[in-house]
Amino acid sequence: MPVLIFPGPASSADGRNYPLLKNPFRKIQRLTFSVQQVIAEQDYACAVWTNEGEDKTGIPYSNRGITLLEIREGKIHLSERLF
Repeated sequence: MPVLIFPGPASSADGRNYPLLKNPFRKIQRLTFSVQQVIAEQDYACAVWTNEGEDKTGIPYSNRGITLLEIREGKIHLSERLF
């Protein structure tokens, strides 16, 4: 599964760009996303993910959530994140 690292270029280890991840958490200094599972059917997909990192003062941070996607004509039409 892809691993996304923040800060850094908004792309995954497989080279795909994820422009929504350019700066999602301004107070977080380092953040690593790991995709645990992807479920897809027809024009919909759901990614289950976790992340961990630290804020600018060194306090650890972690979170988990899902991202729901609706695809139309090969492009992301809707993206919803639930934490």
